[in-house]
Amino acid sequence: KRKNNPLHGKKVTITQKGDKVEFEGIENPDAKTKKGLKLEDDFARTFPKKKISVGDTWELSGKDLQEFMDDSTFSGSIKFKFASKKDGCAVLATDWDLKGKTEEGIDMTMKLSGEALVSLDRGYTKSVQLKGTVTMETKNENMEMTGSGPMELSIESKW
Repeated sequence: KRKNNPLHGKKVTITQKGDKVEFEGIENPDAKTKKGLKLEDDFARTFPKKKISVGDTWELSGKDLQEFMDDSTFSGSIKFKFASKKDGCAVLATDWDLKGKTEEGIDMTMKLSGEALVSLDRGYTKSVQLKGTVTMETKNENMEMTGSGPMELSIESKW
């Protein structure tokens, strides 16, 4: 049975007022969906622990990649380059070359490129814009199926 992700194609705004967290753009999210929607900067986990300068590069792979993706099936790498500074932000060029499995056990490959803007003052991710392709493939005794298409990921934060 295929489960559709309730967030696909949606713009969700999360607001915290005191101890109460409110979600706009999605109705009655279940506990699993809420777990994925939080006011923490998960993308910051990709940043190196040492101070970096324009021109520096780093890579996320292995266990660090799996922890970032919150999925032990992922392999490959996410590569970063501190490309420049713009409007008080670090501009990070990034290339994602990943393989993993969906919840249904279908093999998935993602090849994405783009950039992230990170506030130099606060260290928070302001935006991530990625484009590329996703390919899914499954083989079993009853069928063999492959599909590929464009993928875009856009994240914007107001800190």
